[in-house]
Amino acid sequence: MPTACTSQLEFDFRIPCHDPITPVEAAKCLSVPVADMYSAIYSGKLAATNIASDGATSAAYRIPLKNFVAYLNAKYADELYFHFPSDDPLTAGRVARALHCSDQHIYNQIKDGEFPNAINLASRDSIRADWRIPLRDLVAFVNRRREGAW
Repeated sequence: MPTACTSQLEFDFRIPCHDPITPVEAAKCLSVPVADMYSAIYSGKLAATNIASDGATSAAYRIPLKNFVAYLNAKYADELYFHFPSDDPLTAGRVARALHCSDQHIYNQIKDGEFPNAINLASRDSIRADWRIPLRDLVAFVNRRREGAW
């Protein structure tokens, strides 16, 4: 079993690491016209929620991060070397499988503060940790690794 993350994380975009994101942010991430994001929303390829009030004259869509990564994984399936899991939150094991590394490596990364919003759901008297990592933490982690040395 590998002990360090070895995935190729090469792609031409930086995914926003907050949740939810706007169509404008999604378009900027992919370097496409905003109209393309609205087309994906209207066609049902990208699930988003309209948060505009009932009397509003225009829509105000917000795209949950998990929906955006599911859209990326589907639309760019052949081009991506790395596919983000679209679950939220993620288990440490799921993050390890996505990054092609050991569970222990992810536990070490949690300890080192690489996943600052990770939560241990295990009870105090539990022998084993039960970590959950928000998808936004994984996105931020990958973005940091993409920009710097692994």
